[in-house]
Amino acid sequence: MASNIRIHDFDANAFTTFNGSQVVVSQRFVMFWKPSRPFGHWTPSPFEIDGIHSNCAEQYMIADKARLSVDTGIEEQILVSECPEQQKKLGK
Repeated sequence: MASNIRIHDFDANAFTTFNGSQVVVSQRFVMFWKPSRPFGHWTPSPFEIDGIHSNCAEQYMIADKARLSVDTGIEEQILVSECPEQQKKLGK
């Protein structure tokens, strides 16, 4: 279970103990970095939009980025990949 860093307003000093494993919480936002978190882009959460199946939010966003760039070859590779880390690398 991740520990929380609670912040009230943005303050650069609030992140001095941040090591990437904590969840940063403010009154309006929940921010996290390392997968997998309940609402993380890399968390397995299969869904379908416009007939396109995605295994997580990362896959959908990176494939959409390739689609907007009209790079169908990379888009296809992203959509068949099961690994969010690989999906992200393909999108770069």
